[in-house]
Amino acid sequence: MSEQGIFDMKHMIAWGLSCGGYYAVRIAYTQGESLRGAVTYGAGVHLCSDKEWLEKADMHEYPFAFLPAMWKKFGYDSIEEFKEKAQKSFSHVDTGFVERESTRLLLINFQRSSLEGKMDQLLDLSG
Repeated sequence: MSEQGIFDMKHMIAWGLSCGGYYAVRIAYTQGESLRGAVTYGAGVHLCSDKEWLEKADMHEYPFAFLPAMWKKFGYDSIEEFKEKAQKSFSHVDTGFVERESTRLLLINFQRSSLEGKMDQLLDLSG
């Protein structure tokens, strides 16, 4: 986008909801120097990729079975493989993203959600 000369990237923000919020946080750490900030709504960044959390994911308030959608989306061969490998691959803590500098982050959470806990987003602030 910056190479096209259409946008002034210093006035751009990343915004995302749920899984998109996860990526908005990731962009804040990986592309932060190119953005004004990032806004996330309900973004899980560590605990939601934990095997124990994933074991219970289909019982949360999604209107569909969560795990079949996620393991296929991320290219795993099975739900079990996704449960075993997701934490190492997607946790912003385990991948070291929270140790990096980031742009400004506005973290908004679902107050009463069982999907993404408040503690999960606080891990982004600990780095």
